[in-house]
Amino acid sequence: MAVSQIVADKRGLKKLLKDATRLKVYEGEPRDLMGKMYISITNEYKDKNPHIVFTQGRWNANEGGEYEIRIYVPMFKIDNHDVINRRYLNKVYIAIYNAIKDRFGDNFHFCNHHLDTWNPMAKFKFYIQIPNFKDET
Repeated sequence: MAVSQIVADKRGLKKLLKDATRLKVYEGEPRDLMGKMYISITNEYKDKNPHIVFTQGRWNANEGGEYEIRIYVPMFKIDNHDVINRRYLNKVYIAIYNAIKDRFGDNFHFCNHHLDTWNPMAKFKFYIQIPNFKDET
């Protein structure tokens, strides 16, 4: 039984993120509060291991969709200062970027990068605009 394009796109992105990073990937649920603010009710704060949460924003059956991607990594202390492993975070981000580029060529856009830090996790979020995940036959 065929699935709708919107479901196929979510599944395709989740698989792409998981295959590219080997991290656990959760799907967040969007809520429209004060514009297009995304609030997730997944386990994104409970999982203390590195993981990714994505939330689908605007979507079009012909043109693709917008997604918010959040990468969570643990923080640690050095000399009483909270620190994140920026090299690891960058490695995960580059893996996602390269996987998107390999899948869609130059037909995508990354924007609005933002890092939030708090103990015990740091959150790096950004937005992507990508085409639909259609079978290439």
